[in-house]
Amino acid sequence: MLPQKLPETVAEDPPQPETAGSPVSDWTESSYVEDPKPRAGETGFTPGTMLAGRYRVVALLGRGGMGEVYRADDVKLGQPVALKFVRGELSPETRERLYAEVRVGRQLSHPAICRLYDVVEVDGQTFLAMEYVDGEDLASLLARIGRLPADKAIDITRDLCAGLAAMHDKGILHRDLKPGNVMIDGRGRARIADFGLAVGLAGPTKQEFAGTPAYMPPEQLAGGPLTERTDLYAFGLIAYETLTGRRFFDAKTMTDLLAQHRESKAGNLASVARMADPRVERLIAQCLEEAPSARPPSARAVLALLPGTDPLEAAVAAGETPSPDAVAAAARVGDITAVVAWGALAAIVGGLVLVARLFEGSELYRDTLLPKPAPVLAERARDILGALGHASAADEAFAFEWERAHFAYVMRHDLSVDRWARLSGARSLVPLSFFYRRSPRKLVAGHRDGMVRRADPPLDLAGMSEVVLDPRGRLMSFVAVPPPMEPPQTWPEPDWTPLFREAGLDGGSFRSVAPEWTAPVDSDRKAAWEGAYPGEPAVPVRIEAAAYHGRPVWFAVLPPWASEARTLAPAATATPVGQVGVLVLALALPVGGVLIARRNLRLGRGDRKGAFHVAVFVFVAYAVASLLRADHVASFGQELWVLIKVFAYPCFWAALVWLLYIALEPYARRRWPFMLVSWKRLLAGSVRDPLVGRDVLLGAGSGVALMLLFLASAIAPTFLGRPPMTSGPILDGSILSSSRQAVFRVFVNVFSAVLYGMVFLFLLTLLRMLLRRPWIAAAAWCLFLSAPLPGEDPVMGWVGGLCRALVCLAVLMRGGLLALVTALYVMFALAEVPITLNLSAWYTFQSLPVVVAIVTLAVYGFHTSLGGKPMLGGGLLDD
Repeated sequence: MLPQKLPETVAEDPPQPETAGSPVSDWTESSYVEDPKPRAGETGFTPGTMLAGRYRVVALLGRGGMGEVYRADDVKLGQPVALKFVRGELSPETRERLYAEVRVGRQLSHPAICRLYDVVEVDGQTFLAMEYVDGEDLASLLARIGRLPADKAIDITRDLCAGLAAMHDKGILHRDLKPGNVMIDGRGRARIADFGLAVGLAGPTKQEFAGTPAYMPPEQLAGGPLTERTDLYAFGLIAYETLTGRRFFDAKTMTDLLAQHRESKAGNLASVARMADPRVERLIAQCLEEAPSARPPSARAVLALLPGTDPLEAAVAAGETPSPDAVAAAARVGDITAVVAWGALAAIVGGLVLVARLFEGSELYRDTLLPKPAPVLAERARDILGALGHASAADEAFAFEWERAHFAYVMRHDLSVDRWARLSGARSLVPLSFFYRRSPRKLVAGHRDGMVRRADPPLDLAGMSEVVLDPRGRLMSFVAVPPPMEPPQTWPEPDWTPLFREAGLDGGSFRSVAPEWTAPVDSDRKAAWEGAYPGEPAVPVRIEAAAYHGRPVWFAVLPPWASEARTLAPAATATPVGQVGVLVLALALPVGGVLIARRNLRLGRGDRKGAFHVAVFVFVAYAVASLLRADHVASFGQELWVLIKVFAYPCFWAALVWLLYIALEPYARRRWPFMLVSWKRLLAGSVRDPLVGRDVLLGAGSGVALMLLFLASAIAPTFLGRPPMTSGPILDGSILSSSRQAVFRVFVNVFSAVLYGMVFLFLLTLLRMLLRRPWIAAAAWCLFLSAPLPGEDPVMGWVGGLCRALVCLAVLMRGGLLALVTALYVMFALAEVPITLNLSAWYTFQSLPVVVAIVTLAVYGFHTSLGGKPMLGGGLLDD
């Protein structure tokens, strides 16, 4: 029930300390009244009286200095209310105060705040309609039982602090916080009531003397400016009184009260230490500091320090954006049982085996398709150049690369379900080639990653040469840059026979035709032939050749897709996810991201520390990957240029990630804070936190599941009688060339996973902000991410993409950003290496760095998620 005697408060000019005899006991007491009796001038409504045609009086709850409080029923809404009457005629100031109280109360909606509904005037009577609380005020409760048990007292103070935080979030100060204005409902929960003296934080600097002196801090007693810390002082007094059962200040006069403020508080606080956690004593002592600047900065900070409080839960309940520290400090343990951990680890290992089996089922990784490793093909290229009269040079480079034009040609002209399986024939043309480059001086790439490619650096130096082989070692093209000048003489006719022989072609089966193609180097003689490729009678092949001064300088076997290959744009980095995230990143950040980031920094919302850590992590991961991939040189000047290019791109992406994090992370932290708990803990260095381990383990398993879904969507069309897609273009051919490139993928995918994971989370946050309803935002998010990949079957692409998007959404909802980043890392890494169960295949070793990295992640997650529990479940090895 409501207070049976309303506590008296003061709202007047500040009293002068000289009034030593002025009593203040009426300002501190709120006694419990058993049998209230009407006094002169009081209304005395009998039960059943109908007021304003809406409120039926049920019973008198209490009387105070200002009037009476009745319990009533709102017959229109069918719910109980409390009616607070004001005695006598109302002055304009009093009337305005009532309206102000309701205006304040209507702004507040929180479980720890008693709601106000309206001001009603009827038959010369004025009353406030407010929420009915089935209980009593804290002052009455303490008067009856003395003090509360420590656990219950902390629960009460926690509710009180949460309500204060909600008020302060709305820019409102209570100014009269005391036990008499704290209701305890039937469930034992605290509710803040009586906002008659509440004011806005943005109000005038000079405040009137208003409130209950025994619960005022020094600045309020002096009529000085008030802040959030003013209410925190009163909170500390209430917390002390709840724990000890007695008031902190028991003065009877203003002079005595001011004297007690000047005395040491250590003696009173010592009694708290005997009854509660030492942290509570320190917290109350901080709240009761005489200087406002020495008190905690906010009610939210106090709430976070109370024992047993989950600061994240408290922030979410109050509807505010939790701080990064509050997110990391969320009361989530995350440790799992040994059975679950072992099951997850076994599922990951089994999933890797199944991934290898499905990779082999894609028909692109077989001994017949990839019979020779890169070193063997490089030696074969050297032999060809030697046979053609080209001596060794200062530098060389080689790598595999996919023929994207060949893929496109097959998918356009061959709609059979076994189109990739037929590539395994001994004489078939395959969509994979091997290039070998030689130069009389060091090859220095102009590309940003510093890696020598087939076209970078260009063939523009005399003595440079290039040989392109198919995976079986047959010559597909040859280019040699002739010398800049030679003395005039009679040059012999070029001999094309060695080139036909190295290509495995019978020159007699080809007919001579007029040349059509432009040679890539200078030449003075050209020739061309047409025919069919051995083993591929349905595929017409054209051969173009050129010679300079009697020596062949160009020879090319040109299948029908060769013309497309010349005009094809350079291959972009492919990942087995939709490209919506990249589009959002490219379109939104240059303008919107900068503006939002600037606003967040100005308002103090951005997590600068977290953004810095993520940016540094991205830079280090990408820089290490780039250092591994680049082809370094011994010359200081050239190597310096390579290093500048190698570090420039990681710097750019690190800055972009910092901007993205500052711009959008606060909104994700406000709407999806639980998705960031393990992420924040990892950024804080808690690498042994069980929740971090659990989410890494969840992410590793989910990444394997995503890869299985991707491979399943690649081969599923064959079971429906439709031509299958291929995952070949996603695998970088350089992976097959050297273990250094495989290790590069281990590191570069860390950057890719972090970037995509953040983009996906922030995209979901933006959709949530735009579409309002979480389930609509989630549905739109899945549709954005489920678009088919290039070359993917139109039907199965949407089905597979939607399944992958749903898995990503489930991972994000269950494990948060860290789990999603781990899942994407595992998926990206597995998609870019030729995993196989054929341990005798030469390319098995190329996948080893990635497999080791994934297994290491899984083992780390397994061990850490146990939280120190025995790996065998405990007790299994006990006697």
